[in-house]
Amino acid sequence: MRELLACPFAISCFKHQSCFGFYEMVEKVKLHHELARLFMTHLDNNEVKLARVTFNLSPTIISEATCIPNVGEKWNKGQYIDREYYEPYIKAKYHGKLKRVFPFKFLEDRFAPLMKIIVKYFTCEGRVSQLPH
Repeated sequence: MRELLACPFAISCFKHQSCFGFYEMVEKVKLHHELARLFMTHLDNNEVKLARVTFNLSPTIISEATCIPNVGEKWNKGQYIDREYYEPYIKAKYHGKLKRVFPFKFLEDRFAPLMKIIVKYFTCEGRVSQLPH
């Protein structure tokens, strides 16, 4: 929780988006990197089989388990996002250099810590975004 507490902007965003409870749950239980890796690498068609136990995933189940509301616009992996949605978060000197993927250094300084927390806790260190469909 040290990372989140060091970033008041992230706390504000998490509370506004109703994600703070999930962060507190992860902090209490702790992150198990190897189990998270196994889970994500065995994900197939919204189903994971580990130790003869089958886990079925859906937006509803994930919402119930994380207490994060399943509301808002859906952005799928690989979906084109208009520049107007992300340019405000990018340093002006990098606007002309934007590609599909860009490094953290492109982000405005106040958004980089928030993005690092999102990557760590919501995408399993980026594993969710790196897996093929």
